[in-house]
Amino acid sequence: MPSPRSGRERRAGSGGRLEFLSLSQRGPAAPDSPSRRREPAGAAGAAPLPEEDCMKLNPSFVGIALSSLLAIDLWASKRLGVCAGEGSAWGSARPLMKVIEVSGHGIPWVLGTVYGLWHTDSPAAREVLLNLLFALLLDLLMVAVVKGLVKRPRPTHNKMDMFVTISVDKYSFPSGHATRAALVCRFVLRHLVLAVPLRVLVVLWALIVSVSRVMLGRHNMTDVLFGLLLGYALYGVVEHCWLSPATAPALFALWSPPPQRPLLSVLVTSKPGCSHDRTEEVLLHLSHGISARCGSPEQTPEKGKLRGSLHRGFIATAERWRAQRGPLYLLPSSSLCRACKSQKLADSRAGRVALPVLPALHSRADPLLGREPAVERSMAKKVAIIGGGSSGLCAIKACLQEGLQPVCFERTGDIGGLWRFEEHPEDGRASIYRSVIINTSKEMMCFSDFPIPEDFPNYMHNSKIMEYFRMYAQHFDLLRHIRFRTSVCRVSKRPDFASSGQWEVLTESEGKQEAAVFDAVLVCSGHHTNAHLPLGSFPGIEKFKGRYLHSRDYKDAQAFRDKRVVVVGIGNSGSDLAVEISQTAQQVFLSTRRGAWIFNRVGDQGYPIDTILTTRLKTFLQGLLSSSITCDFMEKKLNARFDHSRYGLKPKHRVFQQHPTVNDDLPNRIISGRVRVKPNVQEFTETSAIFEDGTREDVDVVVFATGYSFSFPFLDGCVKVVENEIPLYKFMFPPDLEKPTLAFIGLIQPLGAIMPISELQSRWATRVFKGLNKLPLQHDMEADIEQKKKAMAKRYVKSQRHTIQVDYIPYMDELACQLGVKPNLLSLFLTDPRLAMEVAFGPCTPYQYRLRGPGAWAGAREAILTQHQRILKPLQTRLVEDSTSAPAMPLIFKLIGAVAILAAVFAYL
Repeated sequence: MPSPRSGRERRAGSGGRLEFLSLSQRGPAAPDSPSRRREPAGAAGAAPLPEEDCMKLNPSFVGIALSSLLAIDLWASKRLGVCAGEGSAWGSARPLMKVIEVSGHGIPWVLGTVYGLWHTDSPAAREVLLNLLFALLLDLLMVAVVKGLVKRPRPTHNKMDMFVTISVDKYSFPSGHATRAALVCRFVLRHLVLAVPLRVLVVLWALIVSVSRVMLGRHNMTDVLFGLLLGYALYGVVEHCWLSPATAPALFALWSPPPQRPLLSVLVTSKPGCSHDRTEEVLLHLSHGISARCGSPEQTPEKGKLRGSLHRGFIATAERWRAQRGPLYLLPSSSLCRACKSQKLADSRAGRVALPVLPALHSRADPLLGREPAVERSMAKKVAIIGGGSSGLCAIKACLQEGLQPVCFERTGDIGGLWRFEEHPEDGRASIYRSVIINTSKEMMCFSDFPIPEDFPNYMHNSKIMEYFRMYAQHFDLLRHIRFRTSVCRVSKRPDFASSGQWEVLTESEGKQEAAVFDAVLVCSGHHTNAHLPLGSFPGIEKFKGRYLHSRDYKDAQAFRDKRVVVVGIGNSGSDLAVEISQTAQQVFLSTRRGAWIFNRVGDQGYPIDTILTTRLKTFLQGLLSSSITCDFMEKKLNARFDHSRYGLKPKHRVFQQHPTVNDDLPNRIISGRVRVKPNVQEFTETSAIFEDGTREDVDVVVFATGYSFSFPFLDGCVKVVENEIPLYKFMFPPDLEKPTLAFIGLIQPLGAIMPISELQSRWATRVFKGLNKLPLQHDMEADIEQKKKAMAKRYVKSQRHTIQVDYIPYMDELACQLGVKPNLLSLFLTDPRLAMEVAFGPCTPYQYRLRGPGAWAGAREAILTQHQRILKPLQTRLVEDSTSAPAMPLIFKLIGAVAILAAVFAYL
């Protein structure tokens, strides 16, 4: 490595400045050690130093760092320049390197783009090629300008002949080939729909072209790296200044071929309101277009045969599309409103055609043929949906999206299920108290194609949740498919179930019973149905003269004023009730058998805790590391907030061996003495509770927060629930049915939000009902059920609540793989790095499962990229100036200093 001259030589030859010598100059005394060379400045016969390899900078920190970086760059570039001369070790590889080098020249790319513009007849391709030509010309101009400004000569080890197009080509910084490779690579990945292997080849081509310039000695490594960055940035400039028929009509007029009348001009749209009642169905359009072009079968046999073949082909294609992606709206382009035409231009800018899937297809008369669409509504499969809560709503929408006919039975008079507050509990339905707030943040709990409004709080009160459900139901017109105040009495198989898979559903409304036949059934009643009240585990409770109740009967704390209250259970309900009752009660005792790890809703930097913990990166690391390491890490973080041992809360099990308890206020109530943590209740007397540690406390009220159990009495022997265990494939499908036409939605206890899981379950179930997705063989499903049961028993402590546990991301990905909507990270990193970074390292929000596959939503990308804004929006109710001071030493200087130290160490080895 280069070294500074002696102090005497610096004063004599450098004017007091620090001078670094080139790696390419070797002294006669020590040819293998350039750092040992000592030549007096101005010595006779000394070869002049190459201008590019000599740096004279002030002996400052920045100067030393930059000089060291330049020295490393020159050393590495020379070592990589293995094809730079005739006698080089890799001289035989020069022809191959030259061929690769030619593929990155600017002139062939410009000529090829002009040729493509001249011969293409596709408006979208013409627009993309015209912008590519603009990008290539901008690339040539920018590279020439930078080269003229920097004027860095070619490397001294370059012994190859140079083809100089313009005068600035004799300079090396930056590499035009690298700039062009990065620019073209981004264009190809953005505007061509390629398979993943081809995308990888495109990226490899850009890297090989760049490296070939260093191997041939044309450039140093810094030239190539800067060139790649410049090309990447130039594409962003081109995107910002995108040329379209609206912004540059004159340019497009030059390249436009004579207009030709197409067979049929249609646009798929998700805005049926703009069609002015002229919506046509795909089969009629295709059939009408082919009839007009090919004639009728009664004409010549050749024409009739051709017409029939094309007709059948189009029908098969359209049916396949409807089966895989659902019904569509097809509008004549002449009838589009201005907004849709603008959207069409926006779609052509991307060089792709957007085909959003609609929630439903409303029957309208065909203006061309004067009759109803060819698809008969009576042929749509009927699906019975039991329950109108959050799971029931998304099940209705999933059925509509797949062209099924849903009928939802809700025993109460309103939607919402668990989250609808009622003063008086209703039989067969979970009941919440007045002040309940959800434990999952809005971005993690929303439906995947309907974000919660940005002004809604991150952790919503039950009234806000109900407001969101009503917005969702109204937006997708779901209420008309719900029959309120209708109970399901029995669901039984039809006699021909083995062949038809149909069910007979007996319902009751206003005292009248009605039976109907359905092709499939979705059970969306959830698992918070029956209060679990284990009075037999508490001796003496029958003698207790005070009041005892289950948490579902609790509504507010006013009834407990000046009372001494025992809350049994430290789950989410038990801890919430202990905190709330302690505000009015004389004393609250929180009784727990095992203890619990307490999570906070607010995480690092004020973000919701689930948006921090529920990421793909953390899930990957958790699977990579042992459970002991991950538990140690999380327990350390939880104890940093407050020591669970000192507060009497620390359990014997590890943090990930129990469903988490989320509560922000419990430590505050404990430290203020309003809540006292006690062990399990051993027995009750007439006026007191005796705990397992022998202590006795006088109590007036006992609240059992002991959870819920679930059962399905209306299912006529189809499934069997034993101690909250039910054998279901992927927690959805009974494995022993002849036909997979029964599915359970939302019958899981996730470490995260349940709404997105219920939605994805519904999307998969409806496609199974239609026959688009197949289930494995029965023994394979039973093996999967047994494997999950063993894994759950091994991980969690034995409890009634740990029979339907799932981890959010792994389970969602399982369902997404079955459905074909799991995000492809490799493809995203190659085509949309910004989105890929958010998907991989940001919170795993439900929008990720709308990026691709059946039911893809055009707004998913934007929703993912703006999710942090929606998280922060409700918090920014007061404008605060950011007055954070800059650090004493910026990070960039620390990095440069580290590199400089390493360079100095290697120089003197």
